[in-house]
Amino acid sequence: MLRWKLLQRGPLVHAVDNLFDYLKELLAFELSAVTCPILVTMADGAPSATGAPKVIDAVASKKKQLVHFTDAEGSGGHCERAARMLYHQRTFDWLDEVLA
Repeated sequence: MLRWKLLQRGPLVHAVDNLFDYLKELLAFELSAVTCPILVTMADGAPSATGAPKVIDAVASKKKQLVHFTDAEGSGGHCERAARMLYHQRTFDWLDEVLA
């Protein structure tokens, strides 16, 4: 999993060719510099979502929102995969508001 995250997914997502350039990208990234509208989602039971409240707090944007998906509504788990329609509805509602 570490190999996938560092050597495959990371460089792919950041459009770089190697680990060194990927690490340079990561070091240069600052959440406090993000001023565009941003939507952060988190779902119950998703280990990668535990830091979502800290991420949204660190962002400088005036239009930011944290949307929590819960097990009780059937949308817990990684990437809200059990309720993608609910995820899409909330995301597109947010986009409608931001882009209005």
